[in-house]
Amino acid sequence: MIDPFVLLAPLLLLAVVALLQFVGCNWVYGIEQTTLFTPITFEQIVQNQSPNSVGDTTLSQTFNNNTTNGDLILVALKWGGNATPTVQDNNNKVYTPIGAPVPWSAGGGKRAQLFFGVADGSATTVTATLDQSSTFQIRICICEYAKVDTANPFDGSPVSNIGSGPSLSCGPLTTTSQDNMIWAVAFADDGHLALSQMSNFGLRAPAFATDNPYTLVEDLQAPNTGNYTADGQNTNTTPTINWVMLMVAIVNKS
Repeated sequence: MIDPFVLLAPLLLLAVVALLQFVGCNWVYGIEQTTLFTPITFEQIVQNQSPNSVGDTTLSQTFNNNTTNGDLILVALKWGGNATPTVQDNNNKVYTPIGAPVPWSAGGGKRAQLFFGVADGSATTVTATLDQSSTFQIRICICEYAKVDTANPFDGSPVSNIGSGPSLSCGPLTTTSQDNMIWAVAFADDGHLALSQMSNFGLRAPAFATDNPYTLVEDLQAPNTGNYTADGQNTNTTPTINWVMLMVAIVNKS
């Protein structure tokens, strides 16, 4: 008589292999790994609420909470004129530009640019310094994201778009890796920026009535590779109000 266990053993083995494959193991019988990602998470944001003066050369913002060591710090900066900015934190860590400055507004008299750095787990103040006076008010916004591959934090290059009027858009941005986070920032001359009514993005700013209404920050979990477009709206429908929008894909720490 054949032992029932002998008959069931192959089925049990197949069940165990299927389970291991499901949870991401690839060391059993050469099965290709199914990678499970921990999603990138938004941690905190701060931006200047009150405008500084035209002619200033520096502006700082401090996170409300200590950063977490190894998190990604993203900075969006807007200024006026041909000044060259540098961005660093209170630990003298100089941040890296993400792409070149984007000229916008009438005659290209304003500039916008993104920067990034890696948090060290302390109280963090980020300061932008221009090598000459800004011809318009400076604005700065800083965000912290966790579970990012800080050694290779971005999927491709940033994209940007400029325009005027109540409808904002930027993209498409093409991702080549899974489980990214799309981060988009917009600045406008006037009005009140908000998400588009049908947007899939999550709003980070302006989230409260006291927030700077001329800066829009939004993000989106991007589990699949493909093309992504960010958008927004300005509740002031004056067609001559200028805006700029920048977007980048953040890579998951797998």
